[in-house]
Amino acid sequence: MSNAYKNYLRSLNTIQLEHLLSLRPELTMPTPRDMDELVERICTRAATQAGMEGLNAWQLRVLTALAATGDADVLAENLGVSEEDVETAIEDLRERALVWGKPARIAQQVNSVLGPFPAGLARPSTEQMAENKIAKALANMGEAEHKVLARLVWGPPTGVVHNATRRIENPSSPIERLLVSGLLRPVDHQSVVLPREVALKLREGKLFRDSVSPHLPEWPEKSTGVGSELSVPLINRAAIGSAQELTSHVLAVAEFLDENEVAQLATGAIGKRDFRSLASRIGDAETCEFVLSLAAAGKLISRSSGRWIPTTQFERWADGDGWERWRALRAAWDVMLDWPDEDLNVLDPQRRQPQAGELRGAIAHQLAEAEDGQAITAEVLAARLSWLMPVRDSADLPETCKRVIDEAAWLGLLAFGRRSTLCEPLNSAESNPGFADFGDEVLVQSDLSLVAPAPLNRDTAKKIGKFAARVSHGATGVWRLTNNSIRQALDAGCSAESIRDWLMEHSATDVPAVALQLIDDVARTHGKIRVAAINCAIQVDDEDVLVTILNHQKSAELGLLKLGPTVLGATAEPEEVVGLLREIGLAPVPTSSAGVHYTPAPPRAPASLTEGRLTSSLSRARRNLPDPKILAQRLTETEGPLPATELRNRLDAAQAADSWVELEYVDQAGVSHRAEARILLVSEELVSIVEKSVGRKMLQISRISRVSA
Repeated sequence: MSNAYKNYLRSLNTIQLEHLLSLRPELTMPTPRDMDELVERICTRAATQAGMEGLNAWQLRVLTALAATGDADVLAENLGVSEEDVETAIEDLRERALVWGKPARIAQQVNSVLGPFPAGLARPSTEQMAENKIAKALANMGEAEHKVLARLVWGPPTGVVHNATRRIENPSSPIERLLVSGLLRPVDHQSVVLPREVALKLREGKLFRDSVSPHLPEWPEKSTGVGSELSVPLINRAAIGSAQELTSHVLAVAEFLDENEVAQLATGAIGKRDFRSLASRIGDAETCEFVLSLAAAGKLISRSSGRWIPTTQFERWADGDGWERWRALRAAWDVMLDWPDEDLNVLDPQRRQPQAGELRGAIAHQLAEAEDGQAITAEVLAARLSWLMPVRDSADLPETCKRVIDEAAWLGLLAFGRRSTLCEPLNSAESNPGFADFGDEVLVQSDLSLVAPAPLNRDTAKKIGKFAARVSHGATGVWRLTNNSIRQALDAGCSAESIRDWLMEHSATDVPAVALQLIDDVARTHGKIRVAAINCAIQVDDEDVLVTILNHQKSAELGLLKLGPTVLGATAEPEEVVGLLREIGLAPVPTSSAGVHYTPAPPRAPASLTEGRLTSSLSRARRNLPDPKILAQRLTETEGPLPATELRNRLDAAQAADSWVELEYVDQAGVSHRAEARILLVSEELVSIVEKSVGRKMLQISRISRVSA
């Protein structure tokens, strides 16, 4: 790396340096101790490559063209754009320290990253072939020769040819005729190259096969496409409805995990049978897959003791209102790394892809920059991302964008294919944009269904869930009274009177008589048998029933023993006893040792047990980045390295004295070091030292910033 480039970097003032650090945050991790360390870091290949990854397609095209031609004055003509577009890109590159000086020159490591043939062109020939000679030679070539040239013309311009440097008297093959004509030239014994001037002639003077726009592709006009006739308020209402439905799906997931023991596979994923059951409850497999991944990313569900269960974080999430719940899910989407894979089960750790989180973040940024009601299509979105992130462009980007657009629609960021107000960044959208307040009323209908006209608060929803089976999951929800649902409520300690009173208090209409009759019918036969948890004692009010239990063919499985006229003991667990008695056709009630009805609380996993940090390494790093302004001020105020003459004199003196001195230098990774060393030999560019506790090593003098006795 030239000293001129390093001197240019050291000459940056505080404002320029602050701008550079804000554009290239990777330079600040770890925080450089002084300007010399920062300069050496900028000059490394790794830092240069990271800086180039942040370029858009136009900036990368101009940088590549500049590396290919070495002359900024000809770029506008070669690229077919205005001088202003080129100069804007060069200034952007200069601010990123990838280009420096006037006239513009590229940093040396840029060539290393771009490779030996920027734009697919060979280096300028030492003896260029005249244009008229090239034209004449091309005219004399046949179809076979032109096919060979076509493979090399857009790069790479080299090919493998055995014994390429041999003298050819009578050319008999296309390669030999091309070598004799000068349209190909030998590089060594095993390779040939298409000369730069020949390639440009075949390209008709073009540097690149395709063109790149200097500007980001525009969104489609609002007045075109599906939904163009819809008003923005209507789009926003539909989006909020989708968002509220998504939060209800997360609640449905938690209910399912509480009701069913969903075991984790050896990989940590959810089994296909459990997934299908959950998908049928939510609606479809794709939505269910997304909801599960989102809940895991938000640490609302986790693996614990070999099964998937809700976490303590879920309990806190569920206590929030609809707007707070959605904001938490939206934040989880930003760090969600799961990506669909047909070969892997849902929530398999192998489905996590760091680039998925980066892509979702990029798309979220694009949606935030669009206007409310803007039509969003996968094709335009893919075109914008290809322009913004050319290094990460891929052939399947349109399909990937379609998937992320589906996710955005489930989240409510889009409705009818158009941008909603929910796309605003979370830190700038503090007020509720219209999420419905939770209610506590239902409509009890004659078909025994309970319909919620608005989203229910958690206490109301939990209460209904005790005595009614949920049959519809959505922003509101539908439940149904059944024999089993009422029996389960009675098992949990509810009384028939409390269920009746609750319905009458919370029903927006009169409770149908058929619903009250069902409650009474189930209660009439319920509780005749009581199963105590302690020693698994079974209390029976009717001796005939006791005899029926003892005589049943499955009773031996319980290890029954008659303890009294109406009391049986069992060696089995209480849950086994209750299950078998119900299978017989009876209605036992689980009780505590004190005879009180009880229902065990569902297990919860600590939120901290969620496996994996689902934030990308880039996102983690950026939360701890130093402030560019403060860092720039500190670096520019720090005393710079010794002048070259003074540095050389001190090295020569240390060698002559053969004494230990303190060196400050920067290694090839751009990291600063301070070490005690003896100077063994000083040459024109290198110094040989013995570093304490390390041993002998060679250093470039340009990497040493200070020598002190």
